[in-house]
Amino acid sequence: QRTVIGLAFDPSSTPARPTLWVSNNVLGNTNVPDFTGRISILTGTNLTTKRDVILGLPRACKDHETNSLAFGPDGWLYISQGSTSGYGAPDAAWCNRSESPLSAALLRANVRGDSRFAGAVDVNPTKGYNPSAPNAPVTVYASGLRNAYDLLWHSNGQLYVAGNESASGNTPAGPGNNPPALTNLPAYDDYLARIVAGGYYGHPNPTRCEYVLNGGNPT
Repeated sequence: QRTVIGLAFDPSSTPARPTLWVSNNVLGNTNVPDFTGRISILTGTNLTTKRDVILGLPRACKDHETNSLAFGPDGWLYISQGSTSGYGAPDAAWCNRSESPLSAALLRANVRGDSRFAGAVDVNPTKGYNPSAPNAPVTVYASGLRNAYDLLWHSNGQLYVAGNESASGNTPAGPGNNPPALTNLPAYDDYLARIVAGGYYGHPNPTRCEYVLNGGNPT
């Protein structure tokens, strides 16, 4: 009874012994509880043995979830994580839910090389998880990606992400009202982005001190 979006075969998989990583979320599209996204691993005959590896990922009250997965050329798992708001500030259409430190971002985890992933790693910030802490097991690789639904490591070594933009919403005000909040914004275009480590791609998130929408262009 969970929604599966992301699927990625482990690099060690063989046709005879496949290992599948999946992102999965609480089933539903109305008032879904936050921090209920998971990354699980499926093994065994017919992939019927499941183990949860990452718990407590953000979840919008509607249809933004923990999305697609891909292993990078470094062997780490990359995770596209949706936002919990329209444009970064709480709004009624998204149940007035705030963004959190891992939402609206592309995440990265060394799930095959970090012994902590032999058990379940809980990244729920309400339980004290901080992705910016030294040696945090799940971190933000690139931020400001509102609903990066799919991702692809190209043979040219570059990472590309397809992003879904909002139909409406508000931006948060920065410290001292700089920049000021924007309200009742209209729909914005979806996009394809080439991702660089540490890049910010335009969806505000006050928990990461990100307040400027897209490029800050008033048009």
